[in-house]
Amino acid sequence: MASSLLNITNKSYALLLAGEAISKFVGKEDTSTRFIFGDADSATLLEKDYNAEPMIFSLGTDGSGW
Repeated sequence: MASSLLNITNKSYALLLAGEAISKFVGKEDTSTRFIFGDADSATLLEKDYNAEPMIFSLGTDGSGW
């Protein structure tokens, strides 16, 4: 989405923020999974580069192995 916004606007930068707070769903008493799953956040700065190759994404799902 951030890449698409850079392509259709005259902006040079986009800040992509992602986060997950799985601790809300894992019980404090559940010692079997509590230390495997944790909260995480990231921030990625994207810069438009007119000389770069285009970014191509293929987004889809495959439910054949459900």
